Amino acid sequence: KIARKHNLINLSQKTLQDMESVNSVPLTDCFQRILQQIKCFIQVAQYSEDPQSCLADGLKITDSVNLELFQPESKAVLYAYKGHLHTYLGNSTEANKAFSLAVDLCDNSSKAWALYGEYLEVAFTKNPKNSINSGVSALTCFLHASRENNEIKTRKYLSKVLYLLTY
Repeated sequence: KIARKHNLINLSQKTLQDMESVNSVPLTDCFQRILQQIKCFIQVAQYSEDPQSCLADGLKITDSVNLELFQPESKAVLYAYKGHLHTYLGNSTEANKAFSLAVDLCDNSSKAWALYGEYLEVAFTKNPKNSINSGVSALTCFLHASRENNEIKTRKYLSKVLYLLTY
């Protein structure tokens, strides 16, 4: 995570690949490894000449994971990131399905609600007059995301709510 945050993507990916060879990894560490791999692919896609292939690789990871091993909140986060990847790829129908499933799996997953809200916010701000339902749904998602977070993270979501209310 730290290597990725410092834009050392190659180091981050190498470390994550090295972790795959470890036999007895706790389930929480396995979840974090998968999540960091997905985040790496998203970050690499921002600077890549072929972002579609990077994002497709991230989708392959989400599709290959055995979700039955994880808790509902972890499943929800993985589905939310799957929706996030579909959003970047322009598959709005698949993104909407993944986000809906994510918040349905775990109603108190603030990350899933936040990612879904960001997706709906983008859909709303592209065309505010025709997609008022997206704006209202984005407000709802951000309010759900803020109920489960601490004060600092809640500020981000409440500021988005206030911004959307200006429309």
